[in-house]
Amino acid sequence: MPRVAIVGSGLGGLVTAHALTNDHNDYEVHVYEKHRASYGMDASSFWVDLEAIDGSDTDSDQGRQPSRRVRVDVPVRGFFRDYYPSLVKLYEHLDITLVPASHTISLSILSDNDPQKQPSLDTYFSHSSIQLPWLNMPFPYPRHRIGKWTTSAAICVGEWVRLGVHARWWLRQQTRNNSDTSNDSSNKTTTMASKRTETLQMFLDRHHYHPLFINTFLAPVLASICTCSLEATLQMPSSIALDFLARGIMTQQAWKVGGEKGVGLVCDKLGQHVSRWRRGVGVVSVWKHKQTDQWMVRDSEGKEEAFDIVVFATQANQAYHILRNQPSNAQPIPDGLLDTLRSFTYAPTSVLTHRQPNGFMPTDKRDWGSINVVIRENDHLVSAKKAQDSFGEPGQPMATCWMNEMMSVLAKGADLFQTVNPIIPPPSPPTTPSKSKPSRFTVPSTSPVSFARITLTPDTPRLLNQLDRYQGGTRHSQGLYFVGSYVYPGVPLLEGCVVSGVRAAGMVLQDKQKATSRKVVEWLEPDVTGWKQGHIMEWYLQGRGRQATSSRFSLFSLLFDILDYLLSLLPDEIVILAIRLWQTLFLVLYWLWAIFHVACSIIYRRP
Repeated sequence: MPRVAIVGSGLGGLVTAHALTNDHNDYEVHVYEKHRASYGMDASSFWVDLEAIDGSDTDSDQGRQPSRRVRVDVPVRGFFRDYYPSLVKLYEHLDITLVPASHTISLSILSDNDPQKQPSLDTYFSHSSIQLPWLNMPFPYPRHRIGKWTTSAAICVGEWVRLGVHARWWLRQQTRNNSDTSNDSSNKTTTMASKRTETLQMFLDRHHYHPLFINTFLAPVLASICTCSLEATLQMPSSIALDFLARGIMTQQAWKVGGEKGVGLVCDKLGQHVSRWRRGVGVVSVWKHKQTDQWMVRDSEGKEEAFDIVVFATQANQAYHILRNQPSNAQPIPDGLLDTLRSFTYAPTSVLTHRQPNGFMPTDKRDWGSINVVIRENDHLVSAKKAQDSFGEPGQPMATCWMNEMMSVLAKGADLFQTVNPIIPPPSPPTTPSKSKPSRFTVPSTSPVSFARITLTPDTPRLLNQLDRYQGGTRHSQGLYFVGSYVYPGVPLLEGCVVSGVRAAGMVLQDKQKATSRKVVEWLEPDVTGWKQGHIMEWYLQGRGRQATSSRFSLFSLLFDILDYLLSLLPDEIVILAIRLWQTLFLVLYWLWAIFHVACSIIYRRP
């Protein structure tokens, strides 16, 4: 029976283990996880004790509800069905309950980051959304009042609508381009290469998007999702960014895993058939033995075991350090593989769970959204070099999730927040709440949890294609696989973990059993195994484009097709003038909307 070692129990490693053990009993799967009491995916989550959630606040034992607990995921894992089709299929396969998650956004500037003073936030954008069927995307409208930021908000919303429709139109065009070049491989390769080299900043500049929208709205929102700097966000490949915008935050209802255990239940179901768990044990070296031609795994306890297959479900830089640590009896690891793994870049990320709104949430509670993004006063210029604050990474926004809004079971409790990349010092440990406002749950005192997230660069597509050529393949890396969010040509999120994990398992089955990998992925998207090895970017753009053609009809997409043809006949000066007219028109309409909204609030205000 072939022995498989999986290094890491994040979602990528768990999906690989599940795909190899759920319907196939031919593999002895061992999972190494450095965390002693949990899975890698769920290691930072914690339990919250709910108290009298049904309102039975009484001192008598009779009538008091039994103690209940709910697990809070760290970090928060929301998703959009269109951008996460494989993740949704996985959850359906596991019979996981999915619940809607609130998805409103506020944007603020931290105007004073002096540790000796109270942090002051100036909120310049806050919205709720209405779903317009003919627009096929949520339309943001202003909250409550008119202020100095109304004009800026109008520009941002106008450009947001234009980019949302533009991104979906781009995806449709991508499908047409792929079909036109399907019979000409050289032309196709050239087309793909040119799209990969264009950054998001280049795309936005080429289409004359307003700098205010780019610097104070789009870049902070995307940077908070990708947990990277504003500058790095604008340098990601435009094809990856537009695909995400067309399928995610601009068009979809957000969802999350329901139930009391959160993603812990997902981990339990994925890992239930694993042959052996090695919890609390890290891996320090992996090499291929010269005599036995087997992979040797040396763990942090000094033990060595032989395996036929090794799957790295770790970060690329971690895999690099493990593989480069080779003993004298090891076969050489290809230099090209090590160089590729070393070339992926990561950014530090920290997550803080707390109950302090000051400095993390908008000053006015009416501006609170489920996601609240804060940038420094000089970061809105998208210049990391100018950010000289003493806390947090320069040029990196802070995003605070209001957990009471994200998790309905916490709605009646005291406010709970989860802040990604705090740019102000962490709050003091929570004190006991006053008796006048009893807490509905208790929160453990937590310190920031550190992660590292992959940074997308213009070179990322080339690295992905290069790494894909080594998957299980070459002489000295036969039986070696890599999975995770970075082994996927999209925004590095949960979808990449699922797709890469299933594909690695499919390649294992195909190599060892001469079976088609399609047997592994009957519960997944049919195109997961459809790419040619070493051409992962081409598969991504083609497959994603085909899915776009089956989406709901959008009147604006049709109008965009017509406008694009008409504007292509005009000189650039006329095109820029047309865009400015659109921005001006939307500015006027937005101001009228805001005035009407405020007037209604005043007229119908209750005493």
